[in-house]
Parts: sequence; C-alpha cells; structure tokens
Amino acid sequence: ADDFTEFDGHVAVAGPLLDPTRTGRPVSPTSLEDAANCPFRFFLRQGLGVRPIEEPEADNDAWLTPLTKGSELHALFARLMRTLRAEARPPDAKKDLKRLRAWGDQRLTELRAEMPPPSDEVYARERREFLDDLDAFLTAECEGRHGRQPVGFEVSFGFPLDDDEDEPLDSPDPLVVELGGKRRLHVHGRIDRINR
Repeated sequence: ADDFTEFDGHVAVAGPLLDPTRTGRPVSPTSLEDAANCPFRFFLRQGLGVRPIEEPEADNDAWLTPLTKGSELHALFARLMRTLRAEARPPDAKKDLKRLRAWGDQRLTELRAEMPPPSDEVYARERREFLDDLDAFLTAECEGRHGRQPVGFEVSFGFPLDDDEDEPLDSPDPLVVELGGKRRLHVHGRIDRINR
C-alpha cells in the first residue's frame, strides 16, 4: 500500500514518549548527539530497547577500552587537581609526578585484578601508555596549557551527589534549557574542568 502505517514503522505515540522535552527525564549531551547522528538507531536503542545480539570478539592485543582508559585517566587528573586545590598550590613536576604515577600504578593493579589483560606484554605496553598520559597531563598543567586558575574538576550536574567526591560545585539539579512555549530540555552530565 502507499499509506505509511504502523506496519511500516509509523508509531505516532513514540514521538511524545521519546521526546526529551516532554518526558522531563534528564538526558546527556552524548545521547542528544547520538539522536542527531542517527535518529533510527536512537529509536531502536531508546524506544525499542534493541541491542546487538553478537558481542564483539575480544582483542588479544588490547586490554583497556578507550572508555575505561579515559574514565580512569580523568579520575586521576581530578584527584591530583583536587589535592593541589586543597594544598592551595600550583602543580610541580618534581613533587607531583611521583605521586601521580604511584596512584596510576595502584589503579592499574586494581584493574588488572578485576579484569585481567590478555597477556603480560599487552599489560606492559598499556601501562606505559597510561603513565605517559599522566606525565603529559602534568607537563601541560605545569606549563599552564589548561588554564591557570582551575576551580572545579569532574563537576557533575543532574546526578545525585556523591559523598565520596570532594567537588563543591557538584549539583543534583539538571541544567534546564528553555526551548520556547512549554518545552524544556533537562540535561545532565559532567564537566571535566572549570577555570576561573
């Protein structure tokens, strides 16, 4: 038939149910980006809950996923910067590199126990790369490439407050973006860094 029906994928009720301006549920900037990149994939995942059946095969030459590595690095960056903020001093390569590397090694040891790498060679390579990333971050901080007056690190908004985190700028309230009329978008997320 020439008509576009529910049998062809027309689900009129899905629009309001998936419209983040009508649900009031906070959304992340990443999920909005996903919806803009491919609305059909967004509908399959968020509307119908469809997930890929096949799991990707494990890569014997890799250990930490980019997401895991990035999250762990950001946590260590924030930990160092919060420590410096509490000590009311700027970063010092000689003083802080040893401490930052020790924290990194400790965390890698914990991760190794939680999710063993495919081989000792892969672990050694990724450990070296991980510690190099920590070194590069500290070098950039000492040179002032990220800004001179940081005030917030991994600042979350729209999530319940975590008592273990020492971030005074965290807010349990989402950011509300007024879109006109009665439409509002509630956004939650995490800001890597806020400079004065």
